[in-house]
Amino acid sequence: MRIVVIGLSHKTAPISVRDRVMISPDQIEHALDILKNNVDTKESLILSTCNRTEIYALMPRKCITDTVAVPLFRSLYEKLDIEIEEYLYNFYGEKAISHLFRVSAGLDSLALGEPQIFGQVKNAYTFAVRNANTGPILNRLVHKTFEVTKNIRTNTGIGEGTTSIGFAAVEKTQQLFKNLSELKIMVIGAGETGELTAKHFYRRGVRHFLIVNRTYEKGAVLAESLEGSAIRFSRLNEFLHEVDVVVSCVGADDLIITRDHVSKIMKARKNRQLFFIDLGAPRDIDPGTREIKNVHVFNIDDLKDVVDSNYAKRKKHAGKAESIIEEETRDFVNWYGTINVLPTIRRLQERFEDIRKNEIDINRKKLNGSNLDQVELLTRSIVKKLLKDPILRLKEYAGTQDGITDAELLKRIFKLDDGSQKGR
Repeated sequence: MRIVVIGLSHKTAPISVRDRVMISPDQIEHALDILKNNVDTKESLILSTCNRTEIYALMPRKCITDTVAVPLFRSLYEKLDIEIEEYLYNFYGEKAISHLFRVSAGLDSLALGEPQIFGQVKNAYTFAVRNANTGPILNRLVHKTFEVTKNIRTNTGIGEGTTSIGFAAVEKTQQLFKNLSELKIMVIGAGETGELTAKHFYRRGVRHFLIVNRTYEKGAVLAESLEGSAIRFSRLNEFLHEVDVVVSCVGADDLIITRDHVSKIMKARKNRQLFFIDLGAPRDIDPGTREIKNVHVFNIDDLKDVVDSNYAKRKKHAGKAESIIEEETRDFVNWYGTINVLPTIRRLQERFEDIRKNEIDINRKKLNGSNLDQVELLTRSIVKKLLKDPILRLKEYAGTQDGITDAELLKRIFKLDDGSQKGR
């Protein structure tokens, strides 16, 4: 059995593709059930965010091929009319373990070192545990991931300063407007991303906020903390004509703002410029809105230039984080490798003990009672010494390719998977 990750991210797929495969909290239980019922998947969890959708699973070695991985990913979707294969990556064993550590620590994020992904990994694990998709291996791996992430956050500077998609949205706005304090900004969605983004704007001097949220009371609490106003979700379009910038952080199944809505609003605004920053996943704002005169729409991928400008500041701390991950990956691989070879060691010992007992039984009549005990001790000692070096090597190289090869070779030589050969 090997740990596998199959997925796509901002590094391999544009947002138009990521939108199509993102799995919402309402869909996650069904998706996890599909994985749980797959005969080739023994343990699994799904991490799906605005920047990545990944399956982490425990699978038999013989199943770890592209011909199995791609259909497994596709199986989560009833209809997916895009060629997803060109966007997918597959990591196995050590690379899969290291990848999860890097993802959780923010080293694989669009915004290097951003902290929100850690909470998203925690949520993904919670869903998988509740759905009984995980087992002893993934449970240990994820808890080790939590330890590694906390270690990196505590002992490196990767988390210094502020880098997040919300912060990037504020930076992008700052590029567009010299004085943010004069802007009126609508924030749609009072969840974690919406709240963080709004607070970043507040720290830059913005004091004119309209907060829109499906749960009005939650939006009202955030609006009060920002000296702004809360708007009921149903009245969103009534207030669009008043604002300069709209930041949407909902990620609804359907578009929140359509081209038709914006066209009507622009007439009421007398074509005064309107800026949308769409942080939703899937996207909240109709991409066709870009085609309207004086309307500017930026999505997550459009913020990459801002993120890249902050990259160098954090890159200097990434080396230490990578060293921690390398060491922790090696430790986990060694532990997991030992778990994998223990059954082989046990069967090897049992095979030799069966042979020893069988030979003594065959020759029992030739041995008198006084010699039998000595023969038992002698043959046990011989077997123990014969197995000492092979067992030590299996443990020493457990988890490495040499160790895997040695274990498979021993299984074939001594027919350890063939119960019919017992005692022969």
